[in-house]
Amino acid sequence: MRRPNFFIVGAPRCGTTSMYSYLRQHPEIHVSVHKEPHFFGSDLTPLPGAIREEALYLELFAGAGDRPRAGESSVWYLLSEKAAGEIHAYAPEARIIILLRNPQEMVHSLHSLYTRTGNEDLPGFAEALAAEPERRAGRRIPPGAYFPEGLLYTGVGRYAAQVERYFTAFGRENVLCILFDDMVRDTAAVYRQALEHLGVDPRFEAELDPGRAGERARMQAIRQLTRTSPEVRRRLQFKDMRQHEGGPRSPLPAADAARLRDLFAEDVARLGALLGRDLGAWTRGERLSGRREARAVDDEALVGPGADHAGGSRDLDLEAEQAALRHLHQPDADRDLLARPGGADMADVDMGADGGLPRREKGLDGGEAGVLDQADHARGREDALQVGGSHVGSDPVDRLMGQAAAEHVGGHDG
Repeated sequence: MRRPNFFIVGAPRCGTTSMYSYLRQHPEIHVSVHKEPHFFGSDLTPLPGAIREEALYLELFAGAGDRPRAGESSVWYLLSEKAAGEIHAYAPEARIIILLRNPQEMVHSLHSLYTRTGNEDLPGFAEALAAEPERRAGRRIPPGAYFPEGLLYTGVGRYAAQVERYFTAFGRENVLCILFDDMVRDTAAVYRQALEHLGVDPRFEAELDPGRAGERARMQAIRQLTRTSPEVRRRLQFKDMRQHEGGPRSPLPAADAARLRDLFAEDVARLGALLGRDLGAWTRGERLSGRREARAVDDEALVGPGADHAGGSRDLDLEAEQAALRHLHQPDADRDLLARPGGADMADVDMGADGGLPRREKGLDGGEAGVLDQADHARGREDALQVGGSHVGSDPVDRLMGQAAAEHVGGHDG
């Protein structure tokens, strides 16, 4: 059976869902309908919904046909000490894509996510950082934690050794590192760079608006799901994570931000040397500069309340960073975010904003919109969320996929 030959390996909260949704539009690329199967990384706790059986894993790529590239995107492959070697042993010619973000921003966003999904029971970020020594010793782990390794936030944010493992396993020429700041500044250029790295036609023009790209990804996923075995669909309906109510994520206090910058400074310098890139702006609390003038970015929308506010069902982008799904009764919950001055940034898909475009702007008829809404809740981690006390996506997947199969859905089946 067809094996994958490219992998987006992380890091979390760094734009992997956006890149996943852009790549899957390309006619020469097939991506797994299960964005994060986490087949590799035997040293890590198996995440809810993980696929560790080879036969089921290979099923994810059965529809690739003769496309040159088939791949998946599991964000914890980067943290794992074993995944790089395991992937290389399984697919030695694979191409690797790594996405990285200022570690200070990433770990703060990760903590906010975990307080809503039940992996974290310490609501204060400073308190969670202070608990790391005990957690490293196996103490103060929340009873409901589904991925305790992620609670060692500062370890997750030290990228240099993680990147180095992939350089060693695959060679630098086969590993592309993409910086979140560059994606925000020039999405199209970064996308072309990824296509060139994968050896597919870089002239293809994908939909790079985050909301519309997310819709395309879901429409393609409907057809993939109709040809997926019941067992794989069952894995996509795990119930280990719950959506908890919560207010807006509090801004990181200046003193804590400065402490984190100092904490990560040595590793940031090491990473910069590995990448041949001056990353000093990260240790100054600034965005990286580039050849093009950075366009205005609403940081509050990317990493603040607009991104991480759970109470209004805005951010349903959970551990796997699957495409954001809407509350059944709030299909336009993110409209205000996407309608902000300047439009939506590419990163909004990862921040849970891709559901905000009004249906009339998407050009979907009522039947297509209904199928998408239902398929959304059948295909990813978010289908097990508790919103308002009941499971979103409680309808059987087989019935939903039967309905989806009966609908005419256009577009390339990526």
